[in-house]
Amino acid sequence: MPISTTKKIGTLLPQQQPIRLGRNESGSYSEIPFETTDANQWASMVNLFDQAGIQYDAQAGFGKHSATGKYPYNFRNDPATEPPVNLWELISNRVDKSIVDAANPQTAVLIQQDIATLQSFVTNPGEKIFSVENPPVADSGFNYGDIDPSKLAFNKTNAQSAAAALLLANLIVSGVTSQPVFVPTLRFTVMVNNQYPISASFINSSKIISTNSMYLIYYISNNLFGALPNYTNPSLDASRPVLNYGWLMSPPEVRQVARQKWQIVYNWEYGLWPVALFGYPI
Repeated sequence: MPISTTKKIGTLLPQQQPIRLGRNESGSYSEIPFETTDANQWASMVNLFDQAGIQYDAQAGFGKHSATGKYPYNFRNDPATEPPVNLWELISNRVDKSIVDAANPQTAVLIQQDIATLQSFVTNPGEKIFSVENPPVADSGFNYGDIDPSKLAFNKTNAQSAAAALLLANLIVSGVTSQPVFVPTLRFTVMVNNQYPISASFINSSKIISTNSMYLIYYISNNLFGALPNYTNPSLDASRPVLNYGWLMSPPEVRQVARQKWQIVYNWEYGLWPVALFGYPI
């Protein structure tokens, strides 16, 4: 509740204390400086500030006493109706993924059988490569360090998949086992005062949302970022799981910050998600 500040300012006549109002990157705030020559009056005001749980500064000395209460909202208005401060961010996080799992022109054409063979090769490539323990047959055209085709057999029904799998296998033999992937992350931060009546929302948490739905549900303007990523879903072999591009929404984060403000933070991570685990995008 607002504190009555009709107090003496070094005179016998009651006068209204000055009020300082403002708005910055964290939202609205109010500061009420209080001055008096009465030590008991000053102690009472400091006690009120303290009990109200607001930030304050207090000083006393040489017969003059002062205290400044700092409110996290505009003192003249109902704090529950004060509009929040919104901050949108688009961030690209780098992730290193196995070249067998990362999205690239080669993995896009693999069938499930060749993916399983490559995964086995990544786990234990040694026995599938010609070495002193497993030498190539004389005049076979193979050398030490080459892949032994008898122990790394790709499918014979899909030539495009087999060719891509062989290319990836040779990259792995050459030491190229991972690929950097840049994952777009959309972050929305709401800055509110400690009297804000709306709590963090868990609606759509842990669900996949399409880019088109992001614009509609969260009122994102095209002018904000240009166009958000909106890739075409891959057309995969029938043996592979159905995958869809979309934004995975994390549960909200809530933290207290300066001036007793609160931040509610929402994050969406863009990626290729299996329908079997997350369902179809909203």
